[in-house]
Amino acid sequence: MRTGAAGAAACLLLPLMPLAGVAAEMLSLKVDREGQRYFVESHARIEAPLEAVYDVLSDYEHLHELTSVFEETRVVEGADDEQQRLVYLRARGCVLFFCRTIERYDRLQLERPRDILALAVAPPGATDDAEPAPVAYSRSRWQLSEEDDGTHVLYSMEMEPPFWVPPLVGPWAVKRKLASGAGDAVQRVEQRALGHPVTFD
Repeated sequence: MRTGAAGAAACLLLPLMPLAGVAAEMLSLKVDREGQRYFVESHARIEAPLEAVYDVLSDYEHLHELTSVFEETRVVEGADDEQQRLVYLRARGCVLFFCRTIERYDRLQLERPRDILALAVAPPGATDDAEPAPVAYSRSRWQLSEEDDGTHVLYSMEMEPPFWVPPLVGPWAVKRKLASGAGDAVQRVEQRALGHPVTFD
C-alpha cells in the first residue's frame, strides 16, 4: 500500500501543473520533501494569451474536463465572484495497482488575470467531530505573466497529506506521477485557451 499512498499524494499535487504539452514548453520542475510536507515548483510557457489561460485555469466548473485525474470539479460558492470562490474537487490517483480517491474543498483567492491562490479548507458545515480532512495542509498558487506572444506560468504548491507516505518511496513515485500526467493536461489548457476543441489521445 506504500505506492498507493504515494499515488494519492501525487493526486493531491496535480491540479493542472504546468508541464510540457505539444506546444507548451517545460522550463523546470522541482519536487522536494521535508518530513511529511511536499514542495513543488514548476515553470512553463503556454502559447496562448494571458487572459485566456487565466480563464481556463480559474474555471472550476470545467477543470475536470482537462485531465483524467479529476473525476469532478465544481464551484460551491461565489460563482459570480471575481475575487473569492469555494470549490470542490474529487480526484483519483493510482500507482501500479494501488488507487485512492481524494475529495477536498479549496478557497480560491483570485486576482485577474495574473494570480490564482488555492487554500484547502474544511467542508461546508464541518464540525470538530467530522471526518479527518483530506489534506492536513495545502496551498497552491498559479502566477501568470506575459511572455512574448504567450504566457509564462509559475506553479507552486505546499502540501501535507493526512496519511503516511514512506520517505524513500514517496518522493520518487510522486515526481514520476506528476511528470507523466500533467503534460497532457496542459496541452488541453492550451487548446481550450486558443478556442480549439479539447482532445484526448
